[in-house]
Amino acid sequence: MRITASGRTDVGRQRDHNEDACLLDADLGLYIVCDGMGGHAAGEIASQETVRLVRDTIHRRKILIGEYQKSPTFEQRTQVLRLVEEAIQAACGHVYAMGQIDEAKKGMGTTIAMLLTLGEGAIIAHVGDSRVYLIRDQQAHQLTEDHSLVWHMLKTGRLTQEEAATWPYANVITRCVGSKPSVQVDTLFWNICPKIDFCSVPMGCIIT
Repeated sequence: MRITASGRTDVGRQRDHNEDACLLDADLGLYIVCDGMGGHAAGEIASQETVRLVRDTIHRRKILIGEYQKSPTFEQRTQVLRLVEEAIQAACGHVYAMGQIDEAKKGMGTTIAMLLTLGEGAIIAHVGDSRVYLIRDQQAHQLTEDHSLVWHMLKTGRLTQEEAATWPYANVITRCVGSKPSVQVDTLFWNICPKIDFCSVPMGCIIT
């Protein structure tokens, strides 16, 4: 199966520096989007360090990926899922420790949305409100649930879609990488079909 990937970040109209980071690693089949947060350059550091550490952790144990592709059993898949979670947890602990050492970076963090392709399947993992979409038959399907306060309020019926559009706390997220020593990571295994595209974007981006 041939995979085509591209990535682009933009500072937008409200910030004076870009806190996003992305990775396209065709050799590993690893694709990551991170949206950093924090004062000064802290968000940029959090996102870049998370991308680097997740990639390095998975690369060091890429033998697990090869073993799964040779023998795609449930047990092998479970090991790769654990590797993905461990990679994000390692990044979370590292970013948190950086914030504890440097007062200027305290409280920094980042979202992460990632895709690890495994032949005919893929593992999706995410923390925060960066999203992964599946584009099929010219329609976009959101595969991840935002870890945000507004998403929780919508899901529990405390807000309507109309109210959510103008809710003053719409930008508050409930999970991120680096604000605490560890974080709960959501993972999903997805079967890949020909002519299907995955797209990952930070919250607020528009897919066309």
